[in-house]
Amino acid sequence: MKYLTSPYFWIFVSALAGSCAAFFTLREQDRQTAELRGWMTGGDSWAYYEPNWTKERNLAFFIRHVGRYPAYDVVLRIQDELTERTPGDPIYVAPAMQKGRGFDWMEPKALIFSEKPDLGESRRLKLEISMRSGTIVIQHVHLYEKDGLWQTSSKDVEKNGAAVTLPSDFREIQERARLQ
Repeated sequence: MKYLTSPYFWIFVSALAGSCAAFFTLREQDRQTAELRGWMTGGDSWAYYEPNWTKERNLAFFIRHVGRYPAYDVVLRIQDELTERTPGDPIYVAPAMQKGRGFDWMEPKALIFSEKPDLGESRRLKLEISMRSGTIVIQHVHLYEKDGLWQTSSKDVEKNGAAVTLPSDFREIQERARLQ
């Protein structure tokens, strides 16, 4: 117990306590910095389009948000893969969007189609969605007529060049027709 009266022991204990406090303070500071960066830039957030029916029973593609932070400066470029070589002009979708905040179901007029397709009608679209965070989402959408109704295939989605899995509540339009 003689070491308890030694000043070196207490200097060592103080240094150890100070080091632990500094470690946990820096860890918390890093967490807060990452949190602030996420709120400022959009962090891990991204967006994709999901087919659904409008009130007028037209087929439309509504933008959906994924992630913990808001997605800022969401811009869409549409390319008709069958006829156009370059994407169309940018469409400014939303200054900020976050799931459950009322801005996650916005649809541009270019992605609204009549309720009934023409016989044999087929469209292949490439949707490029970019955000302030630098995230770029590419979604390939195939719309086609089958038995006089629209069918969609729109789960082919890449985020920054890597394939992503859409949320489990995603439904193609033919699945929605059965649910309604």
